[in-house]
Amino acid sequence: MMAESKVVKSARIRPLWRVLLACLAIVIAGVTVVGEQAGLAIRGYYFKDYGPWVPSFSDGLAAVVASYFLLIAVTGRWRLNSR
Repeated sequence: MMAESKVVKSARIRPLWRVLLACLAIVIAGVTVVGEQAGLAIRGYYFKDYGPWVPSFSDGLAAVVASYFLLIAVTGRWRLNSR
């Protein structure tokens, strides 16, 4: 008697959710860029510090999350490495 092997397929995401995830990723990236530009402007105006932008941990985290959401929106699957 052979044991049945179950093939687990990761479910495809519906197009509406894919579009919403892509929009969310764009909003996350946009808010991050606008926040950094505002921070540079404030630092330059008040402190006369015109040094280069140094990314923080939250900037890196926002970039990773936005990239992951965009990748999910493009591929249509939550799990990128299906087994």
